[in-house]
Amino acid sequence: MIKRCLACCLVFALFFCFVTPVFAETESSESSSSMASSQPESTIESSSSSEQTSSSLESSSSQLSSTVASSSQQSFQNSTTTSILDRSSSQKEPVSNSGGFDGFENQDEAGFHWDDQMTAALNRASTWLGLNEKDETYLIVTGVCGTTTDVATATKMKQKIVERNGEYHQAFLLEQDILSLVFSGLNPKDFQGLDLIQVLYQYPDLPTEGVYSMAFALIAYDSNDYSLSRNARNSRKRLVNWLLESQNEDGSFGMPGSEIRDTATVLTALSNYVDQKEVSDAVRKGLVYLQDTQNKDGDFLQDGIAYSDNLSYVMIALNSLGISVNDSRFAQNHQNLMDRLLAYQGSDGGFSVQIGEESTVRSTGQAILAMVATQHQINPYIQQNNLNYQSSSEGQSDGMSIQWIIAVVIAVLMIVGIVVVIYNRKKKLRKLQQLETEKEETKK
Repeated sequence: MIKRCLACCLVFALFFCFVTPVFAETESSESSSSMASSQPESTIESSSSSEQTSSSLESSSSQLSSTVASSSQQSFQNSTTTSILDRSSSQKEPVSNSGGFDGFENQDEAGFHWDDQMTAALNRASTWLGLNEKDETYLIVTGVCGTTTDVATATKMKQKIVERNGEYHQAFLLEQDILSLVFSGLNPKDFQGLDLIQVLYQYPDLPTEGVYSMAFALIAYDSNDYSLSRNARNSRKRLVNWLLESQNEDGSFGMPGSEIRDTATVLTALSNYVDQKEVSDAVRKGLVYLQDTQNKDGDFLQDGIAYSDNLSYVMIALNSLGISVNDSRFAQNHQNLMDRLLAYQGSDGGFSVQIGEESTVRSTGQAILAMVATQHQINPYIQQNNLNYQSSSEGQSDGMSIQWIIAVVIAVLMIVGIVVVIYNRKKKLRKLQQLETEKEETKK
C-alpha cells in the first residue's frame, strides 16, 4: 500500500513537472494579452519602490558585461546565378532586373580580412564614445561592442526606463529601451516588474510611426528570440507584412519618399525572414535601390549628399544578409565599404557625419555597430547565444520560478517517501523482534 502511494506521488510530481509549465505558459500568454488590452495607454505598473529600484539598478550596473557575438556568418541558400555588376569602371554595365541579387551569395573574390588597423580604429572609436556625451543608443553600442560601460551613466539610463513605467508616446523609444536592456544582459520581459516586450507587441497604431520604427520593433523581438502572445497586436507576421506593403516602386523603404537609412534598416530587420519568397524578393529590390544610390567613392547619397550614417546602416544590412563589405557589387575604386567608412574617422577617434567635420556621438555609435557587424559578419542586433537570464539581477522569469518550485516539490516528495519507507521497515522489524521474544517466552 505504501509503495503504491509513493508511486502515485512520484507520478503526480512528474505530471506537474512536464505539464504544468505548458499550462503556465499558456495562461501567462492569455493574461498578458488581457492585461495589455485593458491598458490602452500601454502601461504596466511597477512592483518595486523607488528606493529598491535605485539600489537594484546600481547593483545590476556594477555587474554589466556583454559578450560580442560569435564570429559566424549568416548564409542563405543560393537561387539562380545571374550577371555580376562590374564595379571596376565608373559606369554601370547592363545587369538583370534583380541587379545581380538573384541570390544572397557573396561576390567577394578576394575575400574580406579584418586587420589590426581596423581593430585599432574600432578601439579608438569606442574610447572616444566613452569620453563624450551619451545618447539613447549608448548601452546598445557598448553592449554590442563588448566594451565596459560607465556605471553611473548606465544606472541613470535604466532609472529612466523604470520612471517611464511602461508608458511610451513613441514606440521607437520603447524599442531602444528594450535593446538597451538586452545588450546590458537584462531581461526586458521582467525588468523591475515591467514587461516591455508585451508593451511593444500591444502598442497601439505602431504603423503610423513609419517603417523605421516598425523595423526596429521586429529587431527588438528577434534580438533574443522573444516569444509573443498569440493575440499580439504587433506580431512578427503583421510587422513583416506591413514592411512589405510599404516598399516603394524603386525598391526603397520610407514614409514618405525614399530613404537610405530606412531601407537599410528594413533590410536588416527582414534578414531573418528571407526564406520567405515575398521577403527575399523585396530584399533584392531594396539592395538594387541601395546599389543605385552609391557613387564612385563608395558613399550612398541621400538627396545628392554623402553621410557616414547611411554608409554604416548599409554595412549593417549587408552583413545581416551575409553579404561582404568587399562584395564586387558595392566595392568602388579598389576600396571596400570598410575602407570608405574609415575615411570619416577623425584624429580624435570619433566619426563625423561628413568628411572633415567634427565627430558626433550618433555617427560614432553607428560606425561602431557597422564595424562590429563587419568584423564578425553578423546582424549586430541579435544575440548569438540567447540569454536565459538565470543570473540576472532583475529576477527569473515566471517559467523558471515554476520549474524551481516543481523541482523542490519533487525533491520533498521523494525525501518524504524515503523516510516513510525506512520508518515502516523499522516498524515491521520491531514487530518481528517482539513476536520472536513472545514466542521464546511462551516456550519457556
